[in-house]
Amino acid sequence: MRAKAPKKARWFLGLLLAGVAGVLAPSVWAEPVKLLSPLEELESLQGPAVVRKSGQTLVVNLPSQDGHGSWFRIEAAKGSALPAGFRADSAQVHFWMGHLVLLAEGKAWHFSVPGLDRFLSQEGQVPDSSELADLTRGYDLQEVEALAIYSADGPRAGQLGEGLRRVFGADIDYDDPGSGGIGSCGKTCSISCGDGSSCSASCGPNRCAHCSCPASCSCS
Repeated sequence: MRAKAPKKARWFLGLLLAGVAGVLAPSVWAEPVKLLSPLEELESLQGPAVVRKSGQTLVVNLPSQDGHGSWFRIEAAKGSALPAGFRADSAQVHFWMGHLVLLAEGKAWHFSVPGLDRFLSQEGQVPDSSELADLTRGYDLQEVEALAIYSADGPRAGQLGEGLRRVFGADIDYDDPGSGGIGSCGKTCSISCGDGSSCSASCGPNRCAHCSCPASCSCS
């Protein structure tokens, strides 16, 4: 006959098993942590701006003293009215997934890619409709439908800015695409590279986002 373990030993074994179960339970049963994309947060920038237009493409360049700055490109839907190119001593850009708000010269433009809001999680720190109205209050607001919105920061943005000053679009290069971001077929993506540059892309229907290093983001 098999001898029974002493009572104290059984008590200790039960306590040990309960402790192990307590440690393992969260990893087995807890819901996975929701990882937020940087595009789910509002990015606000302010400073001098150079705005250039070519066809249905608008590029907003906010240079900085270090030569890097920030760069945004909007591909507008056919027939959408875009502002003509201009320079502003002071402008504001508010950017998040599928949206860009440009405030300059007493006017406001809200560029938005339809359908991307459904990919935002409830934890996203982006403006709701009332906050957006407050953001543009006092400005002559124009809504513009966009097919794609791109952003770039760091050295890559500086190169793009120089290229635009030489020949519009001459330095825009989207070779070597990487994998997409979230949603069906990767509608958005964002990447930060070792050289300090970063970029992101928000793409409309029937297009996929691609981001890779050196910082290059595109819709295809």
